[in-house]
Amino acid sequence: MSQTQDTIRLTTAQAIIRYLASQFIEIDGQEMRLCGGGFGIFGHGNVTCLGEALNGMREELPLYRGQNEQSMGFAAAYAKTWLRQRFMFCTASAAPGTTNLLTSAALAHANRLPVLLLCGDTFLTRLPDPVLQQLEHYGNPALGVNDAFKAVTRYWDRITHPAQVIQTLPAALATLLDPADCGPAFLGLPQDVQGWAYDYPTVLFRKEGPPNPPRQPGFGRSQRGSRASENRRKADDHCRGRCAVFLRGGRTDCLCRSASDSGGGNHRRPCEHGVGSSAQHRAAGRNRVKFRQ
Repeated sequence: MSQTQDTIRLTTAQAIIRYLASQFIEIDGQEMRLCGGGFGIFGHGNVTCLGEALNGMREELPLYRGQNEQSMGFAAAYAKTWLRQRFMFCTASAAPGTTNLLTSAALAHANRLPVLLLCGDTFLTRLPDPVLQQLEHYGNPALGVNDAFKAVTRYWDRITHPAQVIQTLPAALATLLDPADCGPAFLGLPQDVQGWAYDYPTVLFRKEGPPNPPRQPGFGRSQRGSRASENRRKADDHCRGRCAVFLRGGRTDCLCRSASDSGGGNHRRPCEHGVGSSAQHRAAGRNRVKFRQ
């Protein structure tokens, strides 16, 4: 690692981990890291480069050893505890280790829970080909098991050059924190690209808050923003009446901002418009309502 006034030379894996460690959020007046750490099972595809990068940032981003990949993916429950304001990441080795995360990724996708998946991928240069446990598709050598995650993630990308993370990391975090349409984000990390070095701008690793959701024009953000505005308008219309009913859990979280920002602690409370509101919960929203209420 070398550094000049405006750039710092890092490997692709080091840049990803350092970026995650530099993102902060303020919750109830307390500043904390946006990423609470991660779970990992190491093997070919993530041990040499990503493992080295995580070891260097073990104080900032604690890593917990997973017993199996599927249970690691269920770390999305961490984001549910923090009301989708924070998340954790999971890393798994290439091929079978990564495919074990498919079920948990689908669960997080269906429940709109943010979790970041950092998974090993085959060598981009294809010099060692095929490698151990690699999917061999003779008619399409670019196809790998990581392509299966396209159907069960909100954001999917394969890092093919170190400079690519400058664009894809803010976009991935914007997806993870999108209040209207968040979900799991997947980054495929080819084994050789993880170790390639690049001169990254130091501004990328400045301590800052999370990126704003409308980050990617043409990526569907405008539609998601319009959906949030529409929900807000419906909440205003409801609150002009005597009573409004809001649902917690599943795909219909509270439309009223004051009800959701309060942490969902009460069944019935005055909303920000000054009228009484009743909040009912679904199965996915039970953890947002206190017992005996």
